[in-house]
Amino acid sequence: MNFKNQAVSVLTPLLIGLFIQTAQAENMAPMKTPQMQQMIHQMHKMQQCLQEVDEMALHRYEEKINALESELRQLCKAGKEAQAQQKAMAFAHELDASQTFQQIEACSAEMRHSGFMPPAPLTLENIAQDQDDPICRHYR
Repeated sequence: MNFKNQAVSVLTPLLIGLFIQTAQAENMAPMKTPQMQQMIHQMHKMQQCLQEVDEMALHRYEEKINALESELRQLCKAGKEAQAQQKAMAFAHELDASQTFQQIEACSAEMRHSGFMPPAPLTLENIAQDQDDPICRHYR
């Protein structure tokens, strides 16, 4: 998975919330199991929470991700793997400190904890665990 895909997957909770709103989940047929009802309830809570996320900030991060991916690709092609890794880590630190992404994480925490969503892939903890997986490997 390349860096852009990892970063975009952080936005998955927002996309789920928008899908729910579009599909008007309130009008769905009654759920048959308590687990399904719990999932729908948590999705509604997540949707309400995500509506408070600053859309302009998300757009700015999307632009940064696109620019960073291009820069990482160029650095990797030029054999500057250490510099590319530093850039990726700096961006991960920026995301980690970002109120926008902290809010997204908080909104989706209950869904992840219940197992209805996978854990967020682009966290400093995950990147630290993947030190043996340099960023340039994703651009070859």
